[in-house]
Amino acid sequence: MLAPGLVVTNAHVVAGSDSLTVTDDGDLDLDATLRYLDIRNDIAVLSVPGLDRAALPLVDAAEGDQGTILGYPGGGPLKEQAYAVAAATTATARDIYDQGRFSRRILILGSEIGPGDSGGPLVTPAGAVAGIAFGIAPDR
Repeated sequence: MLAPGLVVTNAHVVAGSDSLTVTDDGDLDLDATLRYLDIRNDIAVLSVPGLDRAALPLVDAAEGDQGTILGYPGGGPLKEQAYAVAAATTATARDIYDQGRFSRRILILGSEIGPGDSGGPLVTPAGAVAGIAFGIAPDR
């Protein structure tokens, strides 16, 4: 969570949705409203009234940092995957609609994430968020 009642995920996860829900750790589905959508950086901020969880601090990640990615691979149950930051770099990318070219900062990770992990936080051992999973390179 970014702040009380605000959740961050990927723009490509929520783009085109007619309705949004967030499931808390007690399996309670809560209605969510899109508050911010950044298609270039693949970020969405959702307002989730009634989500009673503490916000996690944000930190910058550096090469060699390690932690856990929380995700739902294949749409299944919550799974924790270890990660290590192989590099922090600037990459040329396209927006979520595959249009335009721009630069953005990304982390290249060593991890076993897959489809369904998008939007999952990269959580440090201290409980801070160092980034959001957004894409995979299936060949590496």
